[in-house]
Amino acid sequence: MEKEKYIINEVIRISPLRVGALIGKGGSFKRQMEEQLDAKLVIDGKDGTVMCFMNDYDAYRKLTDIVMAISRGFSSDVASVLLKNDFIFHQIKLGKNKTQNVRQKARIIGTDGKTKKNMELITSTKISIYGKSISIVGRGNDVILCHRAIRDILNGAKQNVVLSVLKRKKEEEISN
Repeated sequence: MEKEKYIINEVIRISPLRVGALIGKGGSFKRQMEEQLDAKLVIDGKDGTVMCFMNDYDAYRKLTDIVMAISRGFSSDVASVLLKNDFIFHQIKLGKNKTQNVRQKARIIGTDGKTKKNMELITSTKISIYGKSISIVGRGNDVILCHRAIRDILNGAKQNVVLSVLKRKKEEEISN
């Protein structure tokens, strides 16, 4: 590997369980990211170390967001939308209390997954609940709306009230 060719490098640790999603079938996703971002990925499948080598800040931001999105449970298809300039990745970290985390994640998911699905539909985002975090991928303004809704639910607001407010805010945003 020609390390001199790359001026930016970053080391990210992900779960070894998510390495396969990052590499893709036969290495296809890894190759796609390297080609589209003029980057190099060196991945250790045993410990989940991902070394990223890039030449510009835009590639750095996109590649690290894609790696983080995959590490937080998103598929490579969902994570690849982060190649577009108006899409972002956002992560909400939960606390250390396992019992509270289980309850909070269940509130975001809702009965039969309805709360999560409705938030995704209203905001045109994708939400992943993985480990000790809740992550969102979408357009900037949509991610902000979704983040606020998730925070409100995590702080104890009723899901149906939050979804109603979210729907109204999205409709207002569209009409403006």
